[in-house]
Amino acid sequence: MYFMMGMPFASALAMPPRTAAIHAGSLPYPIHPYDTLDDLLKIVDQTDPDIVLLFSGYLYAANHLLNPTDVGSLMCSLRDRSLPVVTSDPSLGMLRNTSNQQVFAWREQFGWLEPWLAHLPHLYLAPDGMVGTGSSLSFFNPHLVLPEPARNSVLTAAAGQPWAQTSRPRWLFILQTEDDRIQATLHDDWPGTLAARLNDATSLEKQAVLIAPRPTAEQVLPRLQNPEHVTILGPCRYPLFMQCLHDAEVTFYWNRYSASILSRILNGQPTFSFDLGHLGRSMPAIVDIAERHFYAECNWPLLSDRVPLALASIAEMLSTMPTSLFHPVIDRLSHQPTPDRVIHDLLAQWKVAS
Repeated sequence: MYFMMGMPFASALAMPPRTAAIHAGSLPYPIHPYDTLDDLLKIVDQTDPDIVLLFSGYLYAANHLLNPTDVGSLMCSLRDRSLPVVTSDPSLGMLRNTSNQQVFAWREQFGWLEPWLAHLPHLYLAPDGMVGTGSSLSFFNPHLVLPEPARNSVLTAAAGQPWAQTSRPRWLFILQTEDDRIQATLHDDWPGTLAARLNDATSLEKQAVLIAPRPTAEQVLPRLQNPEHVTILGPCRYPLFMQCLHDAEVTFYWNRYSASILSRILNGQPTFSFDLGHLGRSMPAIVDIAERHFYAECNWPLLSDRVPLALASIAEMLSTMPTSLFHPVIDRLSHQPTPDRVIHDLLAQWKVAS
């Protein structure tokens, strides 16, 4: 969505069935569910694209979407159709940096993808200079920065949601499935810790909104001190998630490298993280690269979810965020080419190479 939104090119989305079911009818693009390689190839033939972008080719391994044979067949089939292919890369180039021993385990898991993906252009929502070999492409979509009318439209839509039927400012807590699993191993009583932070928010006269996996959310519910001031949501459609995201006074993550954090920062909206998250914990070597490229090496504090949230300390950190985080990140990213420019250049290069 960050790559497509507001751009003049037509787009179609191929999604695994569960993701397609969540977002069906909610996006301004046609959605095509796929479960097998044959499904994917039928979608390619049906949509007749000029270019195929994998978001992300590496996740075929992590999410068990296609086996090695099917990935190879897919790439060969796209090549036979003379289609240029691009992939995003959640490892920020680390998997292509064979000299780094810290990513050995990741390369064992993803190594079978290397023959098929290493030569592809790699696309990043980050400045140029990613590590590794091959072509690295950066982009910045100016539509990520909401002008005042668009932001008002988002807030007006959010005002109709149940969690917004209160004068209390909203504090949004976002817990991804992968990070939920990690935190459950780190805490003796993870639902208790999570409930305590939600209780902090309600005691500070905020409306706490939690987006979390349902099993964890169900364990949190009995521990809430003011359940009438807590809204708990499961997996969200993209528009609803963005309403929650931009309506919130403050957001809290258990992941420092979630793409939606950048949307908050680019709109000058305060956000905090309690943990490095599944990417930072499973590949420690990525932390320095991510801090440099996503956050311009800014001094962005990492909170502890074991410490109660205090209004005074939060307010102090908020006061420095515009100059210490927002402005440097916006300046760093805004110099990158727009997605339509990236597509134009890729197609031109493909035509020359062909």
